[in-house]
Amino acid sequence: MPSNSHDLGEADLRRIAGWIRAGRLEDARQECAAAFSLGRPSDALLGLAIMLAMRSNDPAGGALHLEELIARHPGDRTARLRLAEAYIALGRFSRAVELCSVLSDNPAALRLTAYAEHQSGDLASARLSYETVVRHFPDDTDSWANFGNVHAALGDTDAAIAALEQAIMLRPSDARLYLNLAQVLEKADLNEARTRVLRSAAEVQPDDPEVQLALGLAEATLENFAEAEAAWELAISLAPGRPGAWLDLGMHFENCNRLEDLDRLIDRARPHLGPEIALLEAWSAFRHKDFDGADRHAKAMPDTLNAVRRYHLQGEIADRRGDAATAFNFYSRMNAEALAAAPKLAQGATYREIVVANTKIMRPLVTPRGVQIDDMPTPTFIVGFPRSGTTLLDTILGRLPATVVLEEQPLILAIERQIGGIGNVPMLNQAEVAAQRKAYRTQLMDLAPGAAGKRVIDKHPLHMARMPVIDTLFPRAPILFVERHPYDVVLSCFVSNFRLNHAMRSFTDLREAALTYDAVLSAWTCARAIYDLNVHVVRYERLVIDAEREIRDALHFLGEGYDEAILDTVTAVKERGRVRTASYAQVSEPIYQRSVARHERYSEQLEPVRSILAPWAERMGYNA
Repeated sequence: MPSNSHDLGEADLRRIAGWIRAGRLEDARQECAAAFSLGRPSDALLGLAIMLAMRSNDPAGGALHLEELIARHPGDRTARLRLAEAYIALGRFSRAVELCSVLSDNPAALRLTAYAEHQSGDLASARLSYETVVRHFPDDTDSWANFGNVHAALGDTDAAIAALEQAIMLRPSDARLYLNLAQVLEKADLNEARTRVLRSAAEVQPDDPEVQLALGLAEATLENFAEAEAAWELAISLAPGRPGAWLDLGMHFENCNRLEDLDRLIDRARPHLGPEIALLEAWSAFRHKDFDGADRHAKAMPDTLNAVRRYHLQGEIADRRGDAATAFNFYSRMNAEALAAAPKLAQGATYREIVVANTKIMRPLVTPRGVQIDDMPTPTFIVGFPRSGTTLLDTILGRLPATVVLEEQPLILAIERQIGGIGNVPMLNQAEVAAQRKAYRTQLMDLAPGAAGKRVIDKHPLHMARMPVIDTLFPRAPILFVERHPYDVVLSCFVSNFRLNHAMRSFTDLREAALTYDAVLSAWTCARAIYDLNVHVVRYERLVIDAEREIRDALHFLGEGYDEAILDTVTAVKERGRVRTASYAQVSEPIYQRSVARHERYSEQLEPVRSILAPWAERMGYNA
């Protein structure tokens, strides 16, 4: 070795450089360390040390040497850029922005600045920086994509979509860009557009298993189940060792009550999957009522699986094994995870607050009543708080001849939005009412083209808070209100694994669920006092204990005769196909009574909300 770094010869430098090129990084490190220990290194040695740090994936070491190099040569623009990259790798984003600030005319510096601001969470600055980048470099695909992601993070969905579409236009063969755009569309509930984007991605890269996996989920959201299954099967064939498509297809079979298909899939998956298969095995055992076996499989589920899925299943198993405290703990964790995954739902007014506000402005209708304005048949509406038994009732009534059931479709909600809210209902004139009835019929024919000339049953539990709209469009429409013990209803909402939206977010917290129940029932009670509603009450507990009597009364209200075949819910579900609500598993069984007074097992957990719900239980006569 030379006596000091000033004497380090060209041969020594070439030897270090050769070791770096040959991958003998440890030898190069030792030589560099010895040279540095002798004193102030030369620029050449610093350059080699920087190269060595980059090859060794050592951004901290590279930053140390680059800082020294820049201290000697402040105008070295290349060194500044490399140092900014090193600090971005180290998560020191503010320092990276500072280094790039004097290089505003450099395209690479502009991109690094925008990226560092983005990663640091300074989204407003990042948006401005990316705007500058794409204005000066309109063909920069990656910056357009990042620009879109920043817009999405800021909640500007339209701008995010436009930026990501521009990125796709510039690089149409990159499936990652389509996947990115599809995620933005999914979060915005633009599921038809999301599916179209993923179909395009599948045309561009049909052999990409991630594309097929995402396409399967998108098609399933639109209830294109044959297309979803085909996409998942293709994803499995392309990457049989990846668990995603196996699990999504398996959960699809479980959701559709296709338990034989689920079991066959498990047999196919065993040679390919590791511990992830425990999720499917646990669900299969649970649905076959082997609760001890389900618990055994559930305990083998790895933490890498979706937490909401895991905790929901573990809660269900503990509940059926009679361990209420453990079940409630799992349900609480499920809800916390679900809410954490959808933070934007917590923004703005809650669903409960909107219902309370609408109830305060509810007032008598001034629209002329009782006038036949068209020949459109009046639908039958089924309402009731979620988990009160509305799905069981619509499954039974769906067996009536020439009957079409709309299961929680937003037809009335769309009309409420079109007219500007419940507060505007009393101001509608006859022509406007006729136009909205026509809009309802148009939506109906789009959803159920075969509904013409048939009885329509529009089941949507929370439409009980939209009675002003319903009674204006369809005066004296038959309304079946399903009631159930308030404690059981709120508990069931809390423990259900709903697909979160603005309303369902209310059920991730037990107290908020109880307050929402109070708000919705208050709205319903107010509507019954103000409007001339045509209501028949179906009580869940009577329905499951004496189904024939309760259904006879409901059919008499609807002007229909009784046929005992109507109570065959197992056959009804097979004929109907997939049930869209959280009750899919329950309604696939013969009518049972195990959920009656379920709240008694959770008495301790329900204590904090008892004061909210007790008045409603008293009013409905449950305390007696």
